[in-house]
Amino acid sequence: MVLQDAVFDNMTHAQWDLTVRSKVLTSLNLDKALPQSLDFFVLLLSLAGIHGSIAQSNCAAGYSAQDALARHRVARGQKGIALDLGRMRNIGIIAEVAAYQVQRRNAADMAQIDADELMALLDLYCFAHDPGSTALLHSRDGATEDIVADGTTMFRLADTAEARADVVIRVLAARLARASGIAADDIDQGKQLSDYGVDSLMAVELRNWIAKDFGANIAVFDITSGASIDMISHLVVRNSDIGLTTLS
Repeated sequence: MVLQDAVFDNMTHAQWDLTVRSKVLTSLNLDKALPQSLDFFVLLLSLAGIHGSIAQSNCAAGYSAQDALARHRVARGQKGIALDLGRMRNIGIIAEVAAYQVQRRNAADMAQIDADELMALLDLYCFAHDPGSTALLHSRDGATEDIVADGTTMFRLADTAEARADVVIRVLAARLARASGIAADDIDQGKQLSDYGVDSLMAVELRNWIAKDFGANIAVFDITSGASIDMISHLVVRNSDIGLTTLS
């Protein structure tokens, strides 16, 4: 970690460039140098990249670029995730540097987590597909994976518009559950996609998936406009070009 703390108005270009390049170039080099078919690709970032810090705008810019790289990898069909961590209680730079401990002593802008919680997050992301992983038991089951994999087939076999909408709801819920690390049964079809963390970048990914699996071209705006999961699913059915003549 390269820190060059300074209020933005007083920050030199060298301070900005050194910190940003240390994060961005390192991440890009790993992206290019490592094999394309990795089981996981994890970038450990900070919440400072989301809510900012008065003396660390250079850090925030670097973290934001790393977030974008993780999204870009996912859009390419590769593994990639950025974990924006809060203050680490017992490991990391704050735990190791007394000056930062004094600086952060009275700050209440982010929750503290410890090493065990970080390891649990890594286990959830990196090993959830491993049959021996405890993350598998808590984040998803075989039925959820089957629903996602068989969604296109189930959609084609459904013989009414309502049955097809139900398929889309189930598959979409399974995908959201998989991305969020929660059970598919906990996904409420009456809620908006944004309630489950879908932003504009994820909306592009969902639009592409919907076009590929269900033959429906819908706009990103339709996904981000506040429509519920149920409404999106019926929109997919209306716009699908798969077997339209078989629907009653």
